[in-house]
Amino acid sequence: LWGNVQGPTWTQISATVNKGSTTITLKEAVQWAVGDAIIVTSTDFSGVLDNKKFSNSLYSEAIGYPFPDQTEKRTITAISTDKKTLTLNAALTYTHWGSGNQ
Repeated sequence: LWGNVQGPTWTQISATVNKGSTTITLKEAVQWAVGDAIIVTSTDFSGVLDNKKFSNSLYSEAIGYPFPDQTEKRTITAISTDKKTLTLNAALTYTHWGSGNQ
């Protein structure tokens, strides 16, 4: 593993980012640079669905149908002056939950 760490090494999005968006706003300022690659991890709830716990609930229809991995790799093409808003090289394929779903 080789690289130059520009802290922080990870942070959270400050609000939900909808599918198709090319910008994300972060909870804290970063020292990343244009051209850096980032990973936007999956924020869906597939991991919390337990067949035994939810088999008789409204979640039962989701049991047995795992959600796809929604982790996405993008490259930063622009950074706001406050270092909290990033513009990405391609639109996001999935919605990534931010506020209100933690």
